[in-house]
Amino acid sequence: MLAMYLHYCQAEKKRIKMFLAVILGILSFLVGLGGIRHIIIFYLPLVCSGLLMVYLNHKEISEERMLENHYVRECKLAVLISVVAVVGFLINHLILKKIFDFSNYLAHGSDFCPFNMENIEQVVNGWLRVYGYQDNGSLFSLHLISNVLPAIILLFLFFSVIKLKEEKFYDDQQKVLITFWGSGVFSLSVLFAFTTMWYADRYIMPISVFAFPLIFVAFDKFKIADILKKILILLFCFLLTICAVINYKSYAQIDTSWETRRVVDILLENGYTNGYSFAFWKYGDCITEYSNGQIEVWKKIYDFGTEFSEESLHNNRRWLEDKNHNTEIPTGKVFVILFRPIEKLNEGEVLYYSDSIIVYGYNSYDELCNDAEK
Repeated sequence: MLAMYLHYCQAEKKRIKMFLAVILGILSFLVGLGGIRHIIIFYLPLVCSGLLMVYLNHKEISEERMLENHYVRECKLAVLISVVAVVGFLINHLILKKIFDFSNYLAHGSDFCPFNMENIEQVVNGWLRVYGYQDNGSLFSLHLISNVLPAIILLFLFFSVIKLKEEKFYDDQQKVLITFWGSGVFSLSVLFAFTTMWYADRYIMPISVFAFPLIFVAFDKFKIADILKKILILLFCFLLTICAVINYKSYAQIDTSWETRRVVDILLENGYTNGYSFAFWKYGDCITEYSNGQIEVWKKIYDFGTEFSEESLHNNRRWLEDKNHNTEIPTGKVFVILFRPIEKLNEGEVLYYSDSIIVYGYNSYDELCNDAEK
């Protein structure tokens, strides 16, 4: 999408511009149907980038008719395709949601929240992590490379941004790339820091990857001998490769599924093959996967601000959930997996508990319902 937008900015023939604008409009509508997250990650930074390009070139714009200036036209296109994407989202949210059974990103929270340093730290640490930073390992080990590389990357990005003030230092495509990345970093950081939207590092990765073209643009702008540029680029790529290997090895050693496998073993040993999970993916679909399909899980949503009751058992999580779970209930012995803060059940057999979850067992669905209502 961004490549097509950049091509539109560079194209001179009206037919090509019109063709690209139409394709961008169609794709934007389809992207909007995919949910609000796509709009947040791509279209919000794109509109901000278009506005920044108008501001950075306001002197040139003032010398022409404003509506005929190509920076203004490009900004208008960014706004237009963003509006089309929002229309797609509204059709998805207001119409299709009533016909089909699915969840969307707004279900994870979209309210403003008070200023909280923990949220700010979460976002800042997230940006550092996606560029390779690790908060473990000795200062005198290979982890030093993993933590020096983000500093180098941020230094190059800072250089790229401050050079925007210099006229004719970058061409228009490079300016769009820099403003798009900068707008994405700022807008996503503000959204995750000051709203209740659920944060994960993977949500900022689509923006973070645009840092690397900017780094090579910065290398190209260095006024040094070409052979020295090549050496620096090779050294940077070497550090990048080492950092990737270190990070891959570090994360590959983390066993994130041991507790899920333990729960599966306990459930099967005690004859439980049907039940509920209020702990989403790790203790929902993964339970079915690690049991080779022997255990069927009804995934549910629990609002911590409400009282746990039988009604909670019917609050389906509309994400990769079997439609039959809307009408069917588990048969035979039934288990329930809850996050530890809930712990609202009293009469079930405690099959497993840890710092994060607790698993209850019941002889039947009716026994579970009776306990939930007490």
